[in-house]
Formats: sequence, C-alpha cells, structure tokens
Amino acid sequence: MNDSFYPLEEVLVDQSGWLRLLSQAAPEAQEWADDYRRRGGEDFTQRINQAIRFIHQGRTSEARTVLEQSSRNTVDTLRDAPTSIRNALESWRASASAYYHFSQLEFNRAETELVLSTEAVKMAIEERRFLLILGMRFINAELQRVRVARDRYRWDEMEKHAKIAWDLFENRRPLCVLDDESEIFYSDLQTLVASLVTESVHDGTAEEKLGKRLQRRLQALIAENYALPWMVIPHG
Repeated sequence: MNDSFYPLEEVLVDQSGWLRLLSQAAPEAQEWADDYRRRGGEDFTQRINQAIRFIHQGRTSEARTVLEQSSRNTVDTLRDAPTSIRNALESWRASASAYYHFSQLEFNRAETELVLSTEAVKMAIEERRFLLILGMRFINAELQRVRVARDRYRWDEMEKHAKIAWDLFENRRPLCVLDDESEIFYSDLQTLVASLVTESVHDGTAEEKLGKRLQRRLQALIAENYALPWMVIPHG
C-alpha cells in the first residue's frame, strides 16, 4: 500500500492536532473537545490509526480485528454521548473501513463506507459548525474514489472524481450542503484552521501556507493515479 493513501486531514492538521486546535477555539469548541477526550475519543482515533498502519503493513486480518473492536466499543461506551461526538467518531471509523475494503478490492463496500464517512461529517457540522474542521473528509473521499476507479479500469469515472476533487479544492463546488441549504466550502475550512494557527510563517499567511501544502499534495496524488507501470493516462 502507498503512504499517499492516508487520510488527507494530516495535510491541514495532523490526526491529533485538529483536536488541539479546537481546544484553542471558542469556549463552546473547547468544551466539546474536553468532552470528546473524556469519552475516549482520542483512544478511539489511536486505534483507528493503528488499523491503518496494519493495512499499510499488509496485516489486514489484524486491521479488521481492530476496526471491528472499535465499532463495538463505540456502540457500548457512547450510547449517551452527544450525536456530534458519535458522528465525529463514525467519520473516522468509516473512512478507515473504506480504506480496508479498498485494500481487499471490495470496491462496493468501500464506497458504502465512504458515503457513511462524509454523511457523518455533514451531520456533525449540522450540529456543531466548528466541526467543519473535519471537512477534509469530503476531498479525501473523492481522491479515494479516483483510486478505486483507476483500479477498476474505469477511466471516465476516474476523470470525473479527479475533477470533483479539484473543484472542491478550488471552491467551485461546496464540500457539502447543510439541511438549511447553506453551503460549506473548502475556503471555510481553510479560514477556520488558519484562524486557530497562532504560529507566524515567513512565506505568507497561515491560510496561504495551508493552501499551498494541500495543493502540492493533491497534485501529487492525482498525478500518481494517472501513472501506471505500463502506461500513462493523459490528464487534461
């Protein structure tokens, strides 16, 4: 498995950093982050990250065991948790599960989990708008669909999802549309993260730096998906 298939949240904030950034935000977000920790959210994401590492190492049976245990533990321990916390955790679980099914060439099941992951993020944002910090899930899902379409030799479909990913990144298409019909764009996510980053950067604002990093990452991922050992698929 290629390391580039890791969830792209790490481009903006690492997989623990997003929670740390929320702890620097408004009191409402700080309280949510504290509650998330108290209910074992960090431990849960660490287990999910362990499953992802197992998949990269080819230890898929161990990865499946970790994912199944994490799913059961979530049901048992979070029955009374706010729905926003349950949805945040579900987004992590479903994204990792999609990755697992992709590694097993179970493409339909992978797509089902991708939909569950993005729907969980959307519902979390509906309840707590600051959870748009998890909005990279939408771009990541499209990039995973690019990879799935490539491995199924569905070139038109691959082209479609690559274009959607770029449209999301360049704000030509919203990441999601909430029930009140308000649109959430990548620029909203970028602005939120930049507002929480206190470290100054010498080559531009934090917002610009984050955008440049993600742009390079998207370019590398999409280019990789068009390059096969025995041919190059035109991109343009």
